[in-house]
Amino acid sequence: MSTERAMKSTPHLTKSRYLSALQCDRRLWLEIHDSKGGTPLGEAQRHIFRMGAEVGKAAHELFPGGVLVEASPANHAEAVAETDRLMADEAVPAIFEAAFEHEGVRIRVDILERLGARRGSGKTGSRWGLREVKSSSKLKRAQHLPDLAIQKWVLEGGGIEVDSAQLVHVNKHFVRGAGAIHWRDFFQRVELLDELKDAEVEDADGIRARVGAMFETLGVTAAPEMEPGSFCKRPHPCRFWEQCTAKKPAAWFVRQTRAKPEKKAHMIEVTESGQTWFSDGLSDALASASPPIWALDFEAIGAAIPFFEGTGPYRPITFQWSLHRLAADDGEPEHFDYLASGREDPREAVARSLVEVLTRDDAPILAYSNYEKLRLSDLAAHVPDLAEELNGIIDRLVDLLPIAQAHIYHRDLLGSFSLKNVGPALVPAVGYQDLTGVANGVAALAAFAEIVEGKLTGSVEARIREELLRYCGRDTLALLEVYRAMRCGCGLAS
Repeated sequence: MSTERAMKSTPHLTKSRYLSALQCDRRLWLEIHDSKGGTPLGEAQRHIFRMGAEVGKAAHELFPGGVLVEASPANHAEAVAETDRLMADEAVPAIFEAAFEHEGVRIRVDILERLGARRGSGKTGSRWGLREVKSSSKLKRAQHLPDLAIQKWVLEGGGIEVDSAQLVHVNKHFVRGAGAIHWRDFFQRVELLDELKDAEVEDADGIRARVGAMFETLGVTAAPEMEPGSFCKRPHPCRFWEQCTAKKPAAWFVRQTRAKPEKKAHMIEVTESGQTWFSDGLSDALASASPPIWALDFEAIGAAIPFFEGTGPYRPITFQWSLHRLAADDGEPEHFDYLASGREDPREAVARSLVEVLTRDDAPILAYSNYEKLRLSDLAAHVPDLAEELNGIIDRLVDLLPIAQAHIYHRDLLGSFSLKNVGPALVPAVGYQDLTGVANGVAALAAFAEIVEGKLTGSVEARIREELLRYCGRDTLALLEVYRAMRCGCGLAS
């Protein structure tokens, strides 16, 4: 089927669909023909998209006098016509969300900057700069060059000569001062035109061939067969992962992990046996951690556009903690928690409330990964008069993650040792399925971000705060129950 014929019988391509197809042909077909079969976007994913949109809007401040194309993507013809009018108006210095189409590929350019008058031929009498805005804090060539290349191809296919192609991304070294943000300091602009000319992904004939192949894919009656693999998660997780792996046996998931061959073989053996495995060395690994013992979990916000003075993009700002304390193996755990108001930088209040509770004794403190240590170190730097106490808490930490990775396995882990997997596998009563609203870390920071921004008030804010407390508390309870299950498994507890 020719490209022309395919375009007449199949939907159009967009930049995002083009990039999806570079990742996987099957993903492209499913996005068009079976979009409801994918996993719905959760609050975590929606937050990431909202954060990207906020960064994109902020980038408009770099181009004073720029004009937004108001027509929605659904009204593409109207958006193209509006773009043409703005391009013809030399008083407009930049166009936001400029709309174009070439050979069935539709794009909305984040920012099309007018660079001045052009000498010679061209669709208009102006020179143009393509500006792609990303919320990432660095250039990612494997992702960003194809993104710019397809846009440049569409623009030049429509007779617009691109004299500059820039990635506009967040400056990771930016620190917010008092008052309004200085956007020219917040963003970095990277010129990539020369790299596009040298890169294979930019070649016009190559892009045209790929576009034609994508239309061929869209024109078939069934989704192309594709064996899932690591490409399903990079550069972006595919929402059809669950659909494509629904019939895979548990051992298949283990084979996809990066575990060493001998470890992988052992996990597969345990998976196929259906028995939970505890190593002979587990009791020694847990020797330094016997009750009384605490379990600690933090939640932190890492916004692209920092909220608080003295902080930078994506810097984790701890706003919440949960603690469970177990006095004896067969005892009932005691729970403590704290959640900041969100009206100011929360770290000092978090640090002081935590120290007040944990200095009651010198018992060991369970954590899961290096995350809690990093957050404590940040709190110690931010609240120097509590540095000694906070560093003392760090010295008491017992990281349960490497112990679990080395000494236990259960078929339901599917190769993953995240607490969300290990908890329900070892202790079925401790799960997260019953949590509504806030049910993972990204959803937690998204919810707290809305509190900080003043988007939530009254009963709605009260409900979200309760969800935050319940979620963080579930993490420490799960951690404590995993610890107890491990002690029982190696005979340290009855």
